[in-house]
Amino acid sequence: MLDACERLWDRLLFAVLFDTGMADREAVGLRHEDWAVADRELSVVPRLNANDARTKSATSRTIPVSAELIRLYADYMHIEYGDLDSDYAFVSLWAAPQGHAMTYAAVHDLVRRLRRKTGIDYDPHWHRHAYATRLLRGGTPVEVVSKLLGHVSLTTTTETYGHLTAEDARRTLGRRLVRRHGGAAVIEPALASQCQEHAGFPGRSCRTLAAMRSRSTSVPERRAGPVPVRSRAAGRRPRGRRRR
Repeated sequence: MLDACERLWDRLLFAVLFDTGMADREAVGLRHEDWAVADRELSVVPRLNANDARTKSATSRTIPVSAELIRLYADYMHIEYGDLDSDYAFVSLWAAPQGHAMTYAAVHDLVRRLRRKTGIDYDPHWHRHAYATRLLRGGTPVEVVSKLLGHVSLTTTTETYGHLTAEDARRTLGRRLVRRHGGAAVIEPALASQCQEHAGFPGRSCRTLAAMRSRSTSVPERRAGPVPVRSRAAGRRPRGRRRR
């Protein structure tokens, strides 16, 4: 989608959404003071904005960003923003009223143009979901992801992205259930299926299931009927003269 953007203004907007997981209504409310270039951070601050942009929560949050995003912001300011006098990072550069804060409706106008150009049924909120997915699959705790996304409650994050952690848990369990045969890694299908079946239950850990399998294979099957009792004298050697 970035390749379809011809202007730095467009590219920066979508890069911000991709790199920070912001909602588009938060991005249009960014101001220059929110960019900590030296620290490579971007702040989301709840405030009254001229374009009615709103944040996801009533508290501020700081999001680490990539060096590429900082460079793109610098290029945008130097090449397209120029000498415009505005506190807002995203402003109307070509259409009137020039220099005014970009509106939420302008974002959707841009999205519609990109849809027609690419033929993709695109939604800017996809960037937010992609951002959360990358963090969770990269091992970031869900509590941290919740704060970066600006969710008011941790429940919102777990209800929205909990299926990702469950799927990744199954993959992790499958990787741990690997035994070596001649240097080649082979997953035990029966045990892997058990782990997948019980992956959603914290009480059934991989170690527990492995122990269950060990017991089931090590204990011999019981025969039908009574088990004969062997006497202590059975199997003894007959007493005789010792060999010298």
